[in-house]
Amino acid sequence: MPEEQPGCTILPMSLATDIRSYQPFNQQEASDREVILRQLETDLRLHHQPKTVSLHVGGRTFILPIADILYAESREHGTVLHTIHGEQFLPCSLSQTEESLPAENFCRCHNSFLVNFSHIREVSGRTVYLLEDGEVSIGRRYMVQFQNRFVRYLNRI
Repeated sequence: MPEEQPGCTILPMSLATDIRSYQPFNQQEASDREVILRQLETDLRLHHQPKTVSLHVGGRTFILPIADILYAESREHGTVLHTIHGEQFLPCSLSQTEESLPAENFCRCHNSFLVNFSHIREVSGRTVYLLEDGEVSIGRRYMVQFQNRFVRYLNRI
């Protein structure tokens, strides 16, 4: 048996079998097929996340690596994405930006901020300290939601 590698899933299948078209002959095989499908879906959700995000705003499309986005800030009737390369202004609301960003990586922590969990160095009181020496406030009404989602994120990695 091969040793386990983090982030690696081994699924034994023959080249002749396409799991989606597999037709079980009996109840046990039907159960096995459902188990395999659930395992595949879980593996895809946990280990095969998109690396980029496409934001369609005002007739323009912005494609950014998710890992490059530190946080998003509501400013001047739009959203400023703070990235490792600088700032990018988007002429859309923070709520619209939030809908476009993957919820497993980003969380609303303040009426004016969304933060990328992967760039958090420390959370102290109502302040998020980023790896890149920035900081973002946590609003009172977002505190419980932020804490719960951040703990879920930490348990996933």
